[in-house]
Amino acid sequence: MHGLWSPEAYREVGERNWEAHFVEDEALEVHIKRGEFVPIYVHSNGSPVI
Repeated sequence: MHGLWSPEAYREVGERNWEAHFVEDEALEVHIKRGEFVPIYVHSNGSPVI
């Protein structure tokens, strides 16, 4: 998946805690609802068209 994101919203995300923000769909949906992440080409097969 590709996406547009707000760098300010992820300032505290690093190697130790990135999984809590991006692995589970529910966690990612929270960022989408806040407007911090806008997904592009969700569920792609690895060949993105942007």
